Amino acid sequence: MKEGFSKGSILTPEETQRIKDAYQVADPTTYSELPAKGEIVDLGAASEKKFNRLVSINDEKYVTLEGGSSDASQFVITKLLKGIINVSDIVRDEQGNFYSKVMPLDKIQEETPVSEIEGDFFVIKSLTGDGDRGFAPASENLTQYTKNVMHEKGKTAYFDFGFARQLDPKINTAEYAGFTDLEALESADRKLADIYKRLNGTMGTLFIKSIMKETGSTVKEIFPAFEGEGLNGDEEDILTLQASLLQKTQQARSEVYNRSILLRASM
Repeated sequence: MKEGFSKGSILTPEETQRIKDAYQVADPTTYSELPAKGEIVDLGAASEKKFNRLVSINDEKYVTLEGGSSDASQFVITKLLKGIINVSDIVRDEQGNFYSKVMPLDKIQEETPVSEIEGDFFVIKSLTGDGDRGFAPASENLTQYTKNVMHEKGKTAYFDFGFARQLDPKINTAEYAGFTDLEALESADRKLADIYKRLNGTMGTLFIKSIMKETGSTVKEIFPAFEGEGLNGDEEDILTLQASLLQKTQQARSEVYNRSILLRASM
């Protein structure tokens, strides 16, 4: 007989502890964080950018974001990709401020091969236009290089999607330049297929709508490039965003296919 929970909305102390214990060991790439609640403790500057602060909320570490619509765009993009690509959660507190979670890499169960990292870069850049990240593994003559990527002992998480605010409803094939690894392209194709399945149809519409509702903003407020797309601040805007993302996903998969054919022919 499976161990369940007591009936009703109030959990016993034992049940509450079981939930906390499960959370402590759960793979953070498999679930989305709830809104941040609790005392915010400032731990100091997060980087050389003095406006980014490292804070603790309920013993979890977060980095404050810069404020403005770019925070909401990061929130949307990470929600769209979470569970398919290892992105760091963006959460809101009760005052509406956004934070980027410092992902606990030690809890991530699966390692990310270097080729998959490059494939993830392809997916992120082709869908959002955000190419502000980089990674090079350590070697005899090179120390490990990362930019907007957390990577340790094969575990990986991506953060800082600020340039996603520039998300354009139109396709820009120049965004695909530089991706030439066959394994990376195959990884990208699998993830693009998963993203298309997630965003397609009525369920995809409802999924995007639920994310936008959490931001409290309209599509064109978050993504200014959609300003000229005839948006009215209603559900048609969601459909326009959905159609754009689906089109970009298909275009990126087509680019993956063409590049893969050329690479195989050159082997």
